[in-house]
Amino acid sequence: LNFLVNAGSLPITALLGLWLTQLTIKQYGSDINGLSVVITQIITVLLLLEGGLGVAINAILYKPFMDGNRKEVNAVLTAAKSTFRVVGVAFSIIAFIVAAFLPEFLATDVNASTIIILFIMAFIPTAIYLFFSLKYKPLYDVSQSEYIISGISVATNILGHLAAIISIYLKSDIIVVRFWIMFFFI
Repeated sequence: LNFLVNAGSLPITALLGLWLTQLTIKQYGSDINGLSVVITQIITVLLLLEGGLGVAINAILYKPFMDGNRKEVNAVLTAAKSTFRVVGVAFSIIAFIVAAFLPEFLATDVNASTIIILFIMAFIPTAIYLFFSLKYKPLYDVSQSEYIISGISVATNILGHLAAIISIYLKSDIIVVRFWIMFFFI
């Protein structure tokens, strides 16, 4: 079921992503599209702070989960919560610093406040994921129920893309378009 949800959603999200990219370039120009790509790449690099902790927690959880040892499972999840909170704080601090200085390093006609707002809107869902959602993901992984999280993620991803596409057709500002993506990725 995990495979079906992930594989089945891939073509849909890929096509929506391509459509959204095409509309973004057409409506706002290549500067905004390039800025979106740069922001996504920076956030991906910042996510290296997680450093495989999720995978390590999965490995630690398998035995107590399979043994039905709820006390040990809860202890691991509590430790994971604390660890991911530290990662979330570090991620957020670094992201705010990057947001403040990013306009200085980009050769673009996009104004600095728009760059900062777009960056912050892109990192908020990731910070929320690190602070709140990631601590539960290992439990879904070891119980082979990852399809639940994947299904919700895919549905909200599709809704976010559709809301953004509709906003572009309504000739909304790029900040409104990115708001819908941020809102549905939270």
